[in-house]
Amino acid sequence: MINPTLSICIPTFNRKDELEMLLKSIEFKGKESIEVVIVDDGSSDGTAGYCQRLQSDFDVILIQQENRGRSWALYNAIKSATGDFIILMDSDDRFTESAIDSILGSLSRYKNILASPKVCGLVFTCLDQNEKIIGNEFKVEGINNFLRYRADEGVSGDKKEVVKSNYLKSVLYIPFEGEPRMPTSILWTRLARKYGVIVLNSPIAIKEYLKGGMTGRSRELRVLSIRSTTLFYEECLSDFRSHHNSVGYSLRVAANYIRYSIHKRSINLRVLSLLSAPQKTIIIISIPLGIYQFFCDMFYRVRGL
Repeated sequence: MINPTLSICIPTFNRKDELEMLLKSIEFKGKESIEVVIVDDGSSDGTAGYCQRLQSDFDVILIQQENRGRSWALYNAIKSATGDFIILMDSDDRFTESAIDSILGSLSRYKNILASPKVCGLVFTCLDQNEKIIGNEFKVEGINNFLRYRADEGVSGDKKEVVKSNYLKSVLYIPFEGEPRMPTSILWTRLARKYGVIVLNSPIAIKEYLKGGMTGRSRELRVLSIRSTTLFYEECLSDFRSHHNSVGYSLRVAANYIRYSIHKRSINLRVLSLLSAPQKTIIIISIPLGIYQFFCDMFYRVRGL
């Protein structure tokens, strides 16, 4: 049996109407096969029934789980995907017109480069609900790196990654029980330490940022998922001078490591001992900022009570 070309992985919880809009935005004219992997995180709004009744031009794999949070839903979606490439979509995202054809066309156009074991996939831009580019565009299209374009080139804003399925699964980690958030940044930076990507200034998704969603609750969710949060920043401490050269980016990473280590009430001295002298200097300089950010978190928490 031939694997689908693309797996669209969607974790969802009580977002049936938004999920319906997302699925309706999946349009393509090519002959390649598409699968959509939906993990319903214990929804009570009829999400599962809607998916079971759905008739479409693509295969739909529905996985139902008890309510364990987005982290487990995302993990199970990725693990269940059978496509050669994977794209992650939140249920309140939707594709732009002809986005799937654009993705499939790019996979075909760059197939010789993607055949290299040193390249893991493609990265596209995103639009907000006003159809404006989120953040900024890539300075140059072509082969780049998840870390390099963020740190050294200052590219900001949400992007959409289309990556080789086996590569993404190789950097996936088992979610920490009880934590609602799995930072996908962990996955992208792990890939960046080994592989390049092809970056393209073509918007393929529109992000809605609904009230009460993950983005609007990011400060709260980072603390509620403290082990995942500290894991991301801890792994990034050693990237300075090895995978990028940005002092500013490194200071932000280190300050956040200090900040969330205080929330966690523990710090990994073994990891710090393995850092180079420049990396340790970054840590020392960032301590006041990290402490300040921690107290800001406490202020927002008290104000929210």
